[in-house]
Amino acid sequence: MVWGPAEFTGLPPRMLIGEGLCAGVLGTGLITGAGFFGAWTGKSAFAAGDVGLMCALGLVLYLLLVRAGRAMVGIVAVLAVGLALHTPSSARTWRGCTRSTRPGDALALVYDPKGLVPPRGVEGATSVTDVLRSLAGWVAGLVVACVIAVVRSFRLLDHPVAPGSDRPGGQGATSTERP
Repeated sequence: MVWGPAEFTGLPPRMLIGEGLCAGVLGTGLITGAGFFGAWTGKSAFAAGDVGLMCALGLVLYLLLVRAGRAMVGIVAVLAVGLALHTPSSARTWRGCTRSTRPGDALALVYDPKGLVPPRGVEGATSVTDVLRSLAGWVAGLVVACVIAVVRSFRLLDHPVAPGSDRPGGQGATSTERP
């Protein structure tokens, strides 16, 4: 119940691996996509990470619906929230003030002809590849945890064994014994 039943022998069915990959890739795509959309447009709900957290909640609810183990759902929840909080959550001001600029925001100074503003407290520009590299561990961990959670959620009661077969769903060799 804690880790999930995983009621199969041998390698996990390909369908479960595919379902887990789909859930993991879609979940990470939505979480990171929400953060990048917020950083690009300056929409406060996206930039603050609220939408990313809602996507993380949706992924956790999906795993609860497929009845994954509680420990695996907890691991996925921690990784999904961590990913949502580490995805870029502030819009950079490129040229002048926009709707997302608030009092107290640091503005990038392009040109100071009189040298009145000292360059202090300004972080260097980061490239998109640096941001993606910093998120790679979170993304990989979340996808792997989703695959394991979905694979371990397999129950034989959900897929009854057909009479005369040795595998769920009636696949496999039939028995030659007669009753």
